[in-house]
Amino acid sequence: MNGNVPISITISKQIGSEGSLLGKKLAKNLNFLYFDSDIIRETAKKLRTHEKNVELFDERIVSIWKNIYKTYNLNKYYTYSHLESYFPSDNEVFKVQSEIIQSISKKQSVIVMGRASFYILRNYQNHVSIFVHSSYPSRVKKVQQYYNISESKAKKLIWINDKKQSNYIKYHTKEDIYDLHNYDLCINTESIGIDNAKEVIISYLKKRFQKKIIPFRYKK
Repeated sequence: MNGNVPISITISKQIGSEGSLLGKKLAKNLNFLYFDSDIIRETAKKLRTHEKNVELFDERIVSIWKNIYKTYNLNKYYTYSHLESYFPSDNEVFKVQSEIIQSISKKQSVIVMGRASFYILRNYQNHVSIFVHSSYPSRVKKVQQYYNISESKAKKLIWINDKKQSNYIKYHTKEDIYDLHNYDLCINTESIGIDNAKEVIISYLKKRFQKKIIPFRYKK
């Protein structure tokens, strides 16, 4: 890294837009930490509870199958270990996740996926907020392929995920996830593809930070 001040990139995304894939590629190319499921793991540790208790309050639906499992196997689900004797509230989970995201962002350059991170880091000087989206038909197709489910189930999963994500953001931040004022960049991955989207972001970082604090060891 050419400087001592880390950069925090937050990526909010629609399910089916391949925002996670974009985040992973960007993190690898820039040599940034990729922070996604680790947030759940670290939150569970701090709250001394099971990761699945934290996942219940996540902004995203991980998969339709996991939710079916949770719905119809509650007794089995809640008897995994002694850690599950403590069941945190949604506000407790959000507070701890916010602290974790803020802490890691002060230590190193990081790409944080979702979880209202655009809002949590809004006052950080070297914060870049990105919203990744694509058309509804494209999202349906991607979700079908990724989860190997029917078109009708993919549409239902998208509807449930969008609703939960929007409610999560509104409840914890009073913001609208679709308000473009919350983002520095909004990228349609269907229009330009993942690799071109990655290069657009890198170009933005170069111009904004003028090569002073970007670790330019990224690979083409």
